[in-house]
Amino acid sequence: MTKTLRTSKRSVTLSITSLPSLRLAELVAVVAEPAEILAERLGIERDEMGLIENALIHPSYTPEHGVPSNQRLEYLGDAVLDLVVAEALYVSHPEMDEGNMSKARISLVNETVLAELARTLELGAMIKVGRGSKNAGDVEKPSVLADAMEAVFGAIYLSAGYDSVRNVIMNLLGDRFDAAAKNPGASDYKSLLNEWVDAEHNQPVVYELS
Repeated sequence: MTKTLRTSKRSVTLSITSLPSLRLAELVAVVAEPAEILAERLGIERDEMGLIENALIHPSYTPEHGVPSNQRLEYLGDAVLDLVVAEALYVSHPEMDEGNMSKARISLVNETVLAELARTLELGAMIKVGRGSKNAGDVEKPSVLADAMEAVFGAIYLSAGYDSVRNVIMNLLGDRFDAAAKNPGASDYKSLLNEWVDAEHNQPVVYELS
């Protein structure tokens, strides 16, 4: 049995019998491009992902391939994320003062949260890194995942506009937003520890239950 799988750019005929261990969804993922996969996971149209390839290029990939990294999009996405969260807090919680809004916003836009959002999208598998970074497993580091997540926000903002990126961000944050708004003064010691360990030791924290 054969199955023809089509993407926006090409079609590929695969023998299902030659790949018995793969489900159809996994076969589609083999030939689909990152922008298509990510668009589906984010619930937006493919044509709203025009700059997504650039958003997934780590700086270590640039010298080897001569393409721009995602750093400019990361810079923009960071600002867009701050605006979206600040606006949502302002509009949905008129009783909240400036200090508590700032605390709630900070707890939602930090590296730990962004890395967690990236992992839910399996973003690490889509990031292009240089050979050295790939061997070192850099794509799973919280800082790399967080930067790529912000770059994706920047790409969606430029390609699809503010309303689209706002919907994406708020859907990803989900219950986290309500929890942060409900208790903005709570200290997130786990996030602080994760960020400190990543910065000082260049690796994520591993938690074990005893």
